Amino acid sequence: AFSKINKILDSIDIVINNAGILDERRWEREIAVNI
Repeated sequence: AFSKINKILDSIDIVINNAGILDERRWEREIAVNI
């Protein structure tokens, strides 16, 4: 995917990868930690 986008746009200034977790019982704490 990265190579294809790089060819289409000619350059990429920034790439962001984000992942998080969410547990229904402790969602307020996890939102505070992940955001």
